[in-house]
Amino acid sequence: NARNLEQRAFNLRSRANSVTAMDMVISWNGLSRAVRLCGDYSEARDVGQEAYEYGCEKLGAKHYWSLRSLIDLSIALRRIGTSHDDSLTQAQIVYDQCGVIRGPSHPDTLAAAINLTNIQRTIGQTDEALALAEQTVARYPAIYGPDHPYNHGCASNLGLLRRVTGDPAGARALNEAAL
Repeated sequence: NARNLEQRAFNLRSRANSVTAMDMVISWNGLSRAVRLCGDYSEARDVGQEAYEYGCEKLGAKHYWSLRSLIDLSIALRRIGTSHDDSLTQAQIVYDQCGVIRGPSHPDTLAAAINLTNIQRTIGQTDEALALAEQTVARYPAIYGPDHPYNHGCASNLGLLRRVTGDPAGARALNEAAL
């Protein structure tokens, strides 16, 4: 499965002499993501924390791969269920840094924004999440084109927020369009 392949790639890179720090962060973060997608959120947090710390040490905290690993770390923290405060803090940091460094319409900033809306929704900050999700969903088509899967996934997130904020008709329209 993907987790085993990511683990193997990470192990091979860890032993190789000519691997760059960026390649290590990419591999480490890929492993963290695969672990998370297999449902082991605590391990994903641990692996993700190591990837992020390594990225900060070797590439700098504002390097795009360090920031990408921070997005995935924040997702793992949210999924654990007991780390919502940490997830919100990390999500806000990475969203703010991506916005300053990459601009509001960069794919990394958009991903960080959607991550932030997910933790905001989870902890009950639904009005803030809805406003940010609406802004973010409006930016996606210009970056990826109107039929890219990210557009539809983000529209589904916005639909979820519309439902929890009392607009089931709007939610249904978004979800049907995304489907």
